[in-house]
Amino acid sequence: MREKTGHAPRFRRVIEEEIHKARSGVVLWSATSIASDWVIEEASKGNERGILLPVLIEKVRPPMDFRSTHAADLVGGMGRGCAAIGTLIGTAAKDGLPYVWIAPGEF
Repeated sequence: MREKTGHAPRFRRVIEEEIHKARSGVVLWSATSIASDWVIEEASKGNERGILLPVLIEKVRPPMDFRSTHAADLVGGMGRGCAAIGTLIGTAAKDGLPYVWIAPGEF
């Protein structure tokens, strides 16, 4: 059954359903995305579910509701960003347990 009110309500419903089914979600913060109501709404839904992985792809300040969550920094290069993402989500070892890489240094 097609909605007669246009595409926006349909897209909104489909996006919400997909976010509800997702095991994780990534938001790429950029000058464009921090100004997009759609991106912020979608990120909020992922954040509410605790599945959101924020990533900086430009030197921007994330929207207010997302500033307390550490974002992986891809601005300085992909290698550094991938390490940061691995730290945030952890990795599974052969024994099936999640492990998180802790960089050498003082604790």
